[in-house]
Amino acid sequence: MNLPSELSFPFLIARLEEELLSFRTMIKNLPLRPSEEAINNLLNRSIMLLQGGITLFEGLNNPTLQDDIRKSALNVARDTVESVKELYDRLENHYPLFLDTVTVFFEPLSEKLNHLLKVLEGDPPRDIDYGELSEVLGEIVSTLEVYFSALQRLEKFEL
Repeated sequence: MNLPSELSFPFLIARLEEELLSFRTMIKNLPLRPSEEAINNLLNRSIMLLQGGITLFEGLNNPTLQDDIRKSALNVARDTVESVKELYDRLENHYPLFLDTVTVFFEPLSEKLNHLLKVLEGDPPRDIDYGELSEVLGEIVSTLEVYFSALQRLEKFEL
């Protein structure tokens, strides 16, 4: 996998910040009973944002990364996981879908997301294994891709 270069990493951070802002706006304006299309769109966008988080974690493994870029990447990664969890919590209140039934490494998804947020809380130490965080987030993404794909197939089957 290609890791971002020193020059492209800040652009990746900026792009993810833009996507995150748009995602948060969509969550904020989500009606009480969103359409199936709106839910599927948000679920797909949540996956894309988490994939961006994987790339951030991979880039954070670079020991020569400048401190300001490192801090910015960590903030975006934390905000990404936080925003995605906020969406899932909000959807779970109306449509109990997956937070407690989908498991990642034998833990419910909600616990795994909370664990990631706790690790990223405050000013994490420099000795965090970002490769491991990338793997955990990658496993979450893989699990959700399979789960959401199965949900969409079931919806089509029910029609």
